[in-house]
Parts: sequence; C-alpha cells; structure tokens
Amino acid sequence: MPAVFLLFLSVCRGDPDPEIPVLQEGPFNESPPVPQANRILDYQGKSSDQALPRWLEAYLAGGNAEVEALPEYEYMYAFVGENSGPSPSPLETWRRNFDTERAFSRLAGARIRFRFIGAVETSADEVYGGYYQAAVKAAYGADYTGPQKEGDFWILEEPGEDPERAGERGRYRYFVFVLVPKDVFEEEVRNILEQVKDRGTRDQNSACEKLREHFFEGF
Repeated sequence: MPAVFLLFLSVCRGDPDPEIPVLQEGPFNESPPVPQANRILDYQGKSSDQALPRWLEAYLAGGNAEVEALPEYEYMYAFVGENSGPSPSPLETWRRNFDTERAFSRLAGARIRFRFIGAVETSADEVYGGYYQAAVKAAYGADYTGPQKEGDFWILEEPGEDPERAGERGRYRYFVFVLVPKDVFEEEVRNILEQVKDRGTRDQNSACEKLREHFFEGF
C-alpha cells in the first residue's frame, strides 16, 4: 500500500462544502497560488547535467501564473499537480498512475475556488452566499475538454520543518504539468457558473454577477 501523504490545500476565508470530493483521487497538492521551494539537493536528470524544465522553474518561482507568463503558453492555462513525501517509491506510483482527465477536475475546481476566495476580503460564504459552495462543487464535479499532460518531474529538497513530509534525506516533490486551451476552458467555466441557480440575497447576487463578469482577470 502506498504511504498516505498530507494534502496541501490553502484554506482561508470560506471553507468548501464537506461533500466536495477533494480527496477521491489521492492526496496531491491542488495548486496553491505560490508554491515555495527549499534548496534543491537532487532532481530528475541531474546526474546527466540536465536542467530543470522552464515550466517547473516558473512554477516554483510563482505558481501557475508564472508558468502562463512564459511565451510558449500564451494561449494556455497551466495546472501543476503535486505530491510529496520522504520516499520516492509511492510518488513514482502516483506519477505512473496519474489520470489526467480525472485529476484535472480537481485541479480546475481548486483554482476556481481560489478565485472566489481571492476576490474578497472577508468570507466567500458571506459575500456570495450559497452560490459560492454550489459553484465550487459544480466545478469539482465537471468534465472538462482538452486537458493534456505535458510532462512530469521530481526534485529532492533539503529537509523542512514538517517531519511528516520530509525524512532525514529531505523531501521528494513530484510534479505533473497539465495544459488546457484558454478559450475552451473559459467557455466551460462560464457555463458552469451560469448554470448555478443559488443566487442568494440581492447583494450576494450582485457580487456574483460582478465576479462572473471579471472571473478570468487574475485567474
């Protein structure tokens, strides 16, 4: 049995509905805005003098947004699935068994949730009412068109402060890189957001309308 790893998922300003299937696919990181990296001790291909992929360097520096700033991904949205732990064996199993189509709904759902959370200073539940929970749940459960796995990579970082995620040799981090065309993804997300019927109070409905109009600004 593979070891069980902790799920890194930024939780703030409004928790998701407990029925949202966050853990069905296995515990990988659902793309928080800015992943942080410790000093890299080893990485895939280091022994043959290969360099880190540009997409991974960008992701470690600034998350998905930094990857999408690269010229080659101008018309794509970038999503990086991540799993980590003290031993590479279960992580290799996760990488080999990564199902892009099934995993993408979680990556997309998490990023849509972060968009709601990042748009408010208080609670997303308070600002958007039941619409927030319903929209996020729909996003996690949707089938998306066009996600393609573009690559994967691993690094070994120096031991961190959390002993459950890093052994004496350090913490292994495995990444899977997925791209989806912007125009296709945006159309599908707009359809998801429009189909949610729970609009809440007049103020909440107004806030929802405003967010939908500008949803992909800073996405």
